[in-house]
Amino acid sequence: HEELAQGVDGQFTILVVCTAAAGTAQAILTGSVISYASLFGHPRYIQAVTGGQGLSGFTIALLNFVRAMPNAAEACDVAPSPPASPGADALLAAPSSAADERDVVAGAAAYFGAACLIYLVCIGGYAMLERLPFTIAVIDRAEHAPAVSERASNVSTDASPKPLRAATAPSDAPDTPESPDAHATWHPVHASLGRLLRSLWRQCAAICLIYTVTIAIFPALTSSISSVSADCEWRQLFVPFGFVLFNLCDTIGRNLPCTVRNPSRLLGLVLTRLVCIPLFIACHSAYGAASAQLLGSSDAFPVGLMLVFAI
Repeated sequence: HEELAQGVDGQFTILVVCTAAAGTAQAILTGSVISYASLFGHPRYIQAVTGGQGLSGFTIALLNFVRAMPNAAEACDVAPSPPASPGADALLAAPSSAADERDVVAGAAAYFGAACLIYLVCIGGYAMLERLPFTIAVIDRAEHAPAVSERASNVSTDASPKPLRAATAPSDAPDTPESPDAHATWHPVHASLGRLLRSLWRQCAAICLIYTVTIAIFPALTSSISSVSADCEWRQLFVPFGFVLFNLCDTIGRNLPCTVRNPSRLLGLVLTRLVCIPLFIACHSAYGAASAQLLGSSDAFPVGLMLVFAI
């Protein structure tokens, strides 16, 4: 412990750098996968990607919850304690024993080992996908789209900007490898980045705010909320349960059909999620004063709020 304490600054610096590098790589990979899915010309392919992301988060959270159950029972058998107001020091508490430290190391190794294995499976799946006749036809169509767009722009003599048109997909169209165009009508256009942003700034702002607000609240703020129940095991499992609940509702929300198509209305709904920040602080949270915890009298408030926020 003394040797680790001496190099704590260096360890923290390395951790921050590695986290930033991993986040950057994840952002590039996610953007690349979504861009690849968009080539297939139907929203359900992109929804499959985002839905899969939610399902992976739910699976990991559920496994962590199951793994925490015996530890919670053991902790309550050894030293049951009454519910107390959470504090920042308690949130950052180190493992209390050598066995706990070994569990943390084993859990981290299992987590990253499973992630590497899944990545290998995904690479193999991508290699198989690239060989399908349907995929080959779609990529060939995408490669010829810029040339078609350039010819169309040269023929047009109207200098005034026209609204961008996306691909339309009839619901009754078949998906066959022989005819990838059967389910999408393509309207290739030649547009600059500025024109795209002027046309899609509401959608872009909505996507940016969704992730910004989510990361600001979950898990940084939600993990600081503790249970006020008298049940010791429930208090121990309250934070892991919050992770399971968020990822479950997030998965459901990602797979729901898109019912709000108006960009301004969509952006307005996204902005309403900002109200969740003071509401979470008003729960039994470490970041709110006791006088401000107006919703801290029951566990139903943070659980219900998590349901609404995640979906």
